[in-house]
Amino acid sequence: MEEEREYTGKFEPGYAAQNPVSLSQALLAPLDAIFKAQIHAARSFLSLLLQIGYPHQPLDEEGRPKIEEGTPRSQEFFYELEVNGKKERRKVSIPALALVPVAPLAVEEASFSFEMRAEWVDYHGQMQDSQKDQVSKDARADTRKRPWFLVSDPISIRGTLAPSRPREPQTSQASTIQIQIKIARVSMPAGLDRLLTSLTQACAVSGPLTEKPEKKE
Repeated sequence: MEEEREYTGKFEPGYAAQNPVSLSQALLAPLDAIFKAQIHAARSFLSLLLQIGYPHQPLDEEGRPKIEEGTPRSQEFFYELEVNGKKERRKVSIPALALVPVAPLAVEEASFSFEMRAEWVDYHGQMQDSQKDQVSKDARADTRKRPWFLVSDPISIRGTLAPSRPREPQTSQASTIQIQIKIARVSMPAGLDRLLTSLTQACAVSGPLTEKPEKKE
């Protein structure tokens, strides 16, 4: 039989089915994970744009990036055109970002569900410790009852995440949270749309070329 831990009102790491948490903490944990995934996805997308669109930034002797004006990476294409009965070789330079599909992705929908065993109720707290010290100086103030509360005695529900029904004895400590996330293409950011438009307009045609470019070994 599992030993019950005495409730102290403070979070202590351990098995989810044995450690009491507030309902706010239980709801915030999966939401925070989704927000962190959004941040990582945004950084990865920005890294994609920089790696495709711009060459590697050189480093100085101490390994720090040199402050230089970045020139977009361009891809050159060659073709032949007949002018006045003569074939002329010409070149088209197109920025790399204007050649590839750029589609930012983001979390469009997210839902999660879990079971929580409500075992305790406590005073609802919604104030930082630093602010409590300032409020405590006012004899008329009550840190547990703020004027914006519509409920006279707001409470915090606390309990443990209920373990799932085990199929095997080894999984009796497990608690499950079911999370469903839908990833979809989102609208192009205004700044990125302007950048791609500018790069597309920067395509240049040059020629005629007298010599064919040397092939790189």
